[in-house]
Amino acid sequence: MLADAVDGALSAEEQQFTRFVGDAAWYRPITRDAILSWRVRGGVVFSPTVDIASQTGNFIPQEYRFYAGGPNDVRGYERNELGPVVYVVSKREVDEATVEAIRSVTKKPLRMDANEGWKTPEEAVRKINWLEKQGVEFIEQPMPAEMLEEARWVRSKVHIPVIADEACLRAKDIPKLRDSFDGINIKLDKCGGMLEAYRMIQIARSLGMKVMIGCMVSSSCTVTAAAQLSPLVDYADLDGNLLISNDPYTGVTVKNGKLILPNRPGLGLVRNAG
Repeated sequence: MLADAVDGALSAEEQQFTRFVGDAAWYRPITRDAILSWRVRGGVVFSPTVDIASQTGNFIPQEYRFYAGGPNDVRGYERNELGPVVYVVSKREVDEATVEAIRSVTKKPLRMDANEGWKTPEEAVRKINWLEKQGVEFIEQPMPAEMLEEARWVRSKVHIPVIADEACLRAKDIPKLRDSFDGINIKLDKCGGMLEAYRMIQIARSLGMKVMIGCMVSSSCTVTAAAQLSPLVDYADLDGNLLISNDPYTGVTVKNGKLILPNRPGLGLVRNAG
């Protein structure tokens, strides 16, 4: 996200970085109709440390970063220009600098995922109350998932919704989260499928909680399945398929920040060539 705000503000020398990528694949026929395949891809990026808003950090343009999925990835549209909302993933040491940099170039609503990054309730309260003043709409998982009592105290001291992410995996987790969070983030990758996700929506609604549906970095198969449930939720963060170049399917699309469901049977998926 920092790339949006500092692109053009850094010198050409500060924007230089080194990126190594490796890719290997292995295939073995098992029967006439079956092939066992294995593939691994990895890489590393080295970048210089630069000064950003009186703090230091590493600058790597968003489109050149690596995305491994899971709670520590940056899940956003390319340069955050496809939608009306900027989604910020917290990097603990430059939270304020990142938000200030983004605010210097856009007034779009902000949503922030702290990714369990703040380790004390006092730090979380200070950060969240500051973020509210910057126009942040809600905060995801401010502290580690197991710190439910601390999260309960934090919730009592802040004024924007606090959403559980890593603390909420399945429907059975939701009742114990009611006093610590205002809502939950559901991911089909975590809960196991559409039926469990639907159960989670119903339970959260019965407890008066907000509902968000998100995703890992995945193909259009998972993202399109999740998108079928999007009319039932308050927030949808379904863009994991936009971060891969080898998507085997075409399904839900994004137009002007809105999810467009395919008008075809079932999930409406079409297999891509190759």
